[in-house]
Amino acid sequence: MLEINETYASDIVRLRLSGIVTSYEVEQAIPQLDRLFSERKPLRLLVELLGLESIEPMAAWEELSFLARHRDETARVALIVDTPGERIVARVTEFFTGGEHREFHHGEEAEARAWLRATQERISS
Repeated sequence: MLEINETYASDIVRLRLSGIVTSYEVEQAIPQLDRLFSERKPLRLLVELLGLESIEPMAAWEELSFLARHRDETARVALIVDTPGERIVARVTEFFTGGEHREFHHGEEAEARAWLRATQERISS
């Protein structure tokens, strides 16, 4: 499953990947993500990998291609991971997204958001 949550008060967008991510879900998410990148660049992404079982190969290709197209429009990416498989997905994602990256563990969502906001406050000042 792929979920997108926007916070209108900031440029932080949360992507949550869990279970099995399908190419249909990625295709459905891309227009919303395109809109967010066009309205709010540079974006700060909070990517949560929570119980991620697998990503269909075509879904992975579509998602990584999309991220590569928007590479220069990403300020920071906070990745919430715990398992070795989630860490591998996070590391691959880092090659396709720009900006700074930092990994956090499940339960450290507040720290991840604070890290993302710290950059936002510096840019606004």
